[in-house]
Amino acid sequence: MKTEQNTNDLIQQVIFLLEDEPEVNMLCKEALEKSGFKVFAFTNPVDAKALIDKENPDLIISNIMLPLEDGIH
Repeated sequence: MKTEQNTNDLIQQVIFLLEDEPEVNMLCKEALEKSGFKVFAFTNPVDAKALIDKENPDLIISNIMLPLEDGIH
């Protein structure tokens, strides 16, 4: 019998979200948080890079065309 995963198990999973459009950033962040993830939302990669070593995200979701740098590096 398959059991549903407790959303508390997902709380520890950290996602970095990089999106420069404020509305898209907010909608994605809210959807991911409702699914139980801890989300750090950024509008530019410079801010994300400043925290990446400290937070050690499990997943990075990035828009490729971002201000200051592209979302690939």
